[in-house]
Amino acid sequence: DAEIASLEAKKAWDVVERSSIPSGMKAVPGTWAQHIKRKPSGELSKFKSRWTCRGDMQPSEGLETYAPLVGWPTVRAAMLLAATHGWQTRQVDFTNAFIQSDQPLDQPLFLEMPQYYRPVGFEGKDMVLKMNKCIYGQVNSPRLFYEHLSAGMAKIGFEPSQSDPCLFIHKELQIMVLNYCDEQCNATQIFTKFYVN
Repeated sequence: DAEIASLEAKKAWDVVERSSIPSGMKAVPGTWAQHIKRKPSGELSKFKSRWTCRGDMQPSEGLETYAPLVGWPTVRAAMLLAATHGWQTRQVDFTNAFIQSDQPLDQPLFLEMPQYYRPVGFEGKDMVLKMNKCIYGQVNSPRLFYEHLSAGMAKIGFEPSQSDPCLFIHKELQIMVLNYCDEQCNATQIFTKFYVN
């Protein structure tokens, strides 16, 4: 329920009739990914459910699916610089990262309803979800999130490194950000608080 509520709050989809799917397209199934999170001691932290697209059943012709990830040599060099110079570091994990990316209008995606989910007012009708946002499991969602993140970083003054597109540098604030899919590590010579939407 929490996962569906979170996706609905972000307006991830519109509920539409199956008959509205363009000719030649099909609704892609989704699946529930269940995970038990534990604390370092092994004690139960929480149960986590994520509803994902079955990317293995999503047509991917014409979709750019590659998304760059920060290279380990870049990570090692950044951590070495931070340790040597006493810079402050922190790690950021985006919550529902991919949902921040819009589904491209020229790449419509329809998904089957999640198991056990029937929105009020559509009972007994043959409905599917027309995606407005990207979700986990889509073959192109990492790429779309990277493009969304890069645009946001550029807007607040970060430039990608020529040697690694996942190393973003803000020269004026002296901050470097390493991005690995939906997680970031930040290092700064002077402590500066910043946010990326």
